[in-house]
Amino acid sequence: MIVHSFISCRAFSICYGMMNANESFSGNYSEVGQRNLSVYVYQGSATVTSSSGSLFECNEQKLVDLQSITDGLVEYRAGSDGASWVCINNNQRQKEFNFELLNAPITKTVVGSSKETYLLCLGGSVACNGVSISERNYARIKNGSEAQIVVPENVVAVFMVEK
Repeated sequence: MIVHSFISCRAFSICYGMMNANESFSGNYSEVGQRNLSVYVYQGSATVTSSSGSLFECNEQKLVDLQSITDGLVEYRAGSDGASWVCINNNQRQKEFNFELLNAPITKTVVGSSKETYLLCLGGSVACNGVSISERNYARIKNGSEAQIVVPENVVAVFMVEK
């Protein structure tokens, strides 16, 4: 497994990586105070298995919610073609988020919730109120603030709001 980059803020971390065909990686996120939120596979396929036996199929260009995995060992296994992926991990274990994959091209106006609201750019660049947010970066949308999000063709973005 190769981790390309790891970005962390107060609420969450974004981890980009890749695995070769049928390669696996295991980690115990409860030991480091994190919890999986979601995974997005942008090339190939993978499965995620929790220590309780829950199995999640992660197919190309789908965002998979992993918030039901709360403790223990988690195994990621690449499919027969390998996998390139993005994991979004929770740095504050008690928080949960709602996720929306913004399928490009799209223009959307959102209002920041009374809790935490973020726009994550997973590939390419998006605009938030006319400001460009490059790949592997994010913007926080403050409580009550209106944000116009523009996601052009061939760009991957995720909108997440704390539950």
